[in-house]
Amino acid sequence: MKKLKSNLSQLIEENKEEIIRNRREMDKIEEKIDKKYTSKKEHA
Repeated sequence: MKKLKSNLSQLIEENKEEIIRNRREMDKIEEKIDKKYTSKKEHA
């Protein structure tokens, strides 16, 4: 049971890190979209 628990907590930890990475990627993409949108708006 203890091994199962440690495996589970390790999985959760890895998942957390992946979620954080994904969120950073999303933020970068949103930033790019924002920049494109604002630059288009200024040229319009």
